Order: sequence, then structure tokens, then C-alpha cells
Amino acid sequence: MDVTTGTGTAVAWNEHELTAIAANETTYALYITDAAANIIYVNRKFTEMLGYEPAEAIGQNPRNLLGTTQYGEADYRRLWKELRAGHDVEREVRTYDKSGAEVWLSLTLRPLHGPDGALKHLIALMEDTTETRQIQGLQREVLEAVAQDLPLREVMEFICKRVEAIFPEVVCTILAVDEEMCLHPLAAPSLPPVYSAALEGIPVGPKTGSCGTAAWRGEPVTVEDIETDPLWDDYRALVLPMGMRACWSSPIKLQSGRVAGTFAFYFREPRGPGIWHERVVAACVQLCMLALERHESQERIAKLAYYDTLTGLPNRTMLRRELDAAFAARPDQSRAFLFLDIDRFKDVNDTLGHSAGDELLVEVASRLQKQLRPGDVICRQGGDEFVVVLDDCDPDRAASIAERIHAVLDEPTEIIGLSLPVTASIGISLYPRDGRDTDTLLKN
Repeated sequence: MDVTTGTGTAVAWNEHELTAIAANETTYALYITDAAANIIYVNRKFTEMLGYEPAEAIGQNPRNLLGTTQYGEADYRRLWKELRAGHDVEREVRTYDKSGAEVWLSLTLRPLHGPDGALKHLIALMEDTTETRQIQGLQREVLEAVAQDLPLREVMEFICKRVEAIFPEVVCTILAVDEEMCLHPLAAPSLPPVYSAALEGIPVGPKTGSCGTAAWRGEPVTVEDIETDPLWDDYRALVLPMGMRACWSSPIKLQSGRVAGTFAFYFREPRGPGIWHERVVAACVQLCMLALERHESQERIAKLAYYDTLTGLPNRTMLRRELDAAFAARPDQSRAFLFLDIDRFKDVNDTLGHSAGDELLVEVASRLQKQLRPGDVICRQGGDEFVVVLDDCDPDRAASIAERIHAVLDEPTEIIGLSLPVTASIGISLYPRDGRDTDTLLKN
């Protein structure tokens, strides 16, 4: 048979040669055995996939070359029973290549029988499913971690470390993007703390490295040379000393479409991602999205359970939780409890409407918060009642703060175009003098 090459030259190949060419061009690894199950032929893909040259494989029994302890005598007996009956056999097997690296193979064995019905040859087609297995393993482990309610940062650290184990040439980072479109590092296990510290709170924009730009655009950004790419003008001095030369970042989008994070690969040489990188990143972006969705759902649930939806202040449930922890941690620390009840609040609701009453409560909450120090706690107890807990506070300071609150609330408040005076009744109890638990202190 004459075949014309790309140069126009006619080359004569016989059918055996064409068969060998076709076998070498397939994307499957292939071996053929004789009746004794010894290898008599391997194609080029077999050598590429498993590392064995033809001279090293031919004459070998596949069981000796590729077999593992996971496949026992009973398994081989069942295998040969099916093959001798003329059935094709499909298996997913774990083996090792010539270097000792683990390889997962999707294996199809096809028996060839002679006219007398005796088994003459086995043809084996093998596809490397190691990459697919690695993605499936990563997905399973991350989903388990999310289902166990592990902290978000732990989940993200795990993803980065797992990916870096698959790709030793890669440094992996995950950043969160808040609703104000600012960056907050979640995981960068192979980079020094100065990296995360430098990126904390940076607003995203059209020229903020690979990650900030990817978040800004809402699409992947590949920078193959950080040293020369203008997207990195303001940040290359941060990562070049760490040995990072290229960065590929993908946005993590929630189901709502909002960009909530970025997933990035840094490379130690100028380059872009390969196909296998792209497959793993696609899976990781999806996993990060699920983790972020769950985290935000839990935060929303916690906010509903522990925070007042109108003022954003902790509610009575959160107050008890925080105080129980504080009493247990520092039982001898003095504290003052201020219980505030807005005077004539019902009149505001009845005459001006509930929206005016809500506006007044928000204003009161804002004024109270401005009077507190770090460590002090304020909550909306319910209705028009607020509780302020002053940390490390003696009776004189408690009285002084109460007077200051009176003065602040006395300042006129603009509500729906009207200037309203606001006063409040304030009761004070002291810990531990007036009680050692929240209920007793509130009662007193």
C-alpha cells in the first residue's frame, strides 16, 4: 500500500507496518501477549505511560510487571475464567510504573481464540486514570471536611496542601473577596506570613496582580512573567524575592454570581498552566465555592441566632453566651451591668409608626456603641431594652458612664423630619457584688 507523506513523497508500507503505526499513534497504552500470557508487543504509549522500554517488557508476564498485592490469587482465577470463556474483561487497577510511582489504570482485556477454541493472544488496552482519581480523591476529602464543619481556613489550607502534593512545581494560594471587594488571605501554606499580611484588606482593581485583577474582571488572569507584566507593577517586589515568577488566578464565584474569592497557582519559572493544571483548578474552584457558600450560610444562620436583625447588636442569647465564657475565664474580674429602657418608646410607635420606632432604636444603638471601650459589650435585650456590660469597672466609673449615656441620648434625634428628645431609665448592678450569674445581675 502506498501512502503519501506530508512532503508529497509516496511511501510503501505493508499491512503489518500500518498496524504497528496505528498502534503507536493511539492514545491508549497497548500490550499483546501470547498464549502463555507473556508480552510479545507493546506500543509507544505503553513506554510513555509506564516507563518500560519494549526490550524490558517483551517476554515478561504482565502479572509480574504490573501486578500488585491488591489483586490476589482468587482474583486472577476469576479473571482467567472469564477470558477463557471468550469474555472481554474491564477493570480499574492500581499499579506502579518503572520509577515506583503509583498509577491507576482503566484496563480492558480482550481474548483472541484460534479456530480450535484455544486462547492464542490477549490484547490489553490501558488508559491512565491517575489524574481523574486524584481529582476524585481531592473532591471526596474536601467535601468530608466541609460536612464536618471544619473552619473555613482549615479547609482552604487542606486544599492548597493537597494540590501542592499533586503538583510539586506549584505554590497554591486562596484569597477571600468581601462584599466591599477587598482581599483577605485564607490559605498560602508555602508562602511566608509577610505575603498574607501585605495582601490583607487590599481593594481589588484593574491592575492588582493576578488575583486582584481576576476578582475585578470576574475571569481568570494568567501572568506568565511577573517581572515584566504591568498588572504586577505595584506587587512584584512582594513575590519575586520569594522565587515566584508566574501566577495564574481564577475567580471563585458563588451561585449568586458574586466573586467571593480567588484560587491561584504560582510558578517558579515564567510559564502558563497546562491542561492537567486546568482540570485540577476547575475542580478546586468548585470545591472552594462550596466551602465559601457553606461558610456564608453558617454566618447568616449565626447572625440570625445571635444578633439583632435591626441594630446588628448581639441579642440576649449572644449576651449570655459571651458572659458565661467571660465568667468562666475571669471569675474575679469586676464588671458593671447597665440595663437601659427607653422612656415613652411606645408613644413613638403609636404616633409616628413602627418605622419611626425602628429608626430611633438604630440611632440609640449607634450612640451607645460609641461610648464603649474594647472589652465592653452591648446587646439589644428586646423591644426598647438594651444591656451594656462594662469590663473591669468599679461603681464610680459605672455611674459616670450612665451619666454620659444620659447626656448622649438627650441630644435631639431627627426621625422622619421631626426632632425628638430621647431619655432612658438606667439600672446598674455590679459583678460579683450583686450576683455571679447573668440572670441575677439583670434582676438586680
